Amino acid sequence: LILMLEANDTLKAQMRYNIYGDEIEVQKEGEVSLKSVVKDPDIQCEIGNRKFHYINEYLGYMEVLYDGNTSLYVKHLSTYVEAEPTKTPIHQSVSAKFKNKEVLYMELRGVYVELPKKNDDFFKEFGDKGTALRTYVKDNQLKISRNEDLIQILKYFDSL
Repeated sequence: LILMLEANDTLKAQMRYNIYGDEIEVQKEGEVSLKSVVKDPDIQCEIGNRKFHYINEYLGYMEVLYDGNTSLYVKHLSTYVEAEPTKTPIHQSVSAKFKNKEVLYMELRGVYVELPKKNDDFFKEFGDKGTALRTYVKDNQLKISRNEDLIQILKYFDSL
């Protein structure tokens, strides 16, 4: 499902997210070739139960994990690692492969911030409400390394 916000219109088509190219590919009925969706912040795509928003030229497409006053996104990255030939008969050669990585971002006061992995840095992002969040996380035994817990933390932050 492609949702065009400005035109208030939707389009149903077969789609897939190409991580390596950071684009949404669409295949219309009866066609063999794939076409890329225009990269525009006013266009949102749903593939199954996953939502993708195009943020900007630098961040590209990100998957929405939580959409509230403070939103949580995951950026899927893929890099190509060249094959390495055998250096000596004792060693094995390494095949070429793609390495996938996920980076979490939150939209806080209209700014996209990569989520810090350290607790202290994480709570500093929330300014004066960081102390209240730290207490909430400790009382509910939440971890900032788990997506489900992050969603719960951001919901609480939105309620403050």
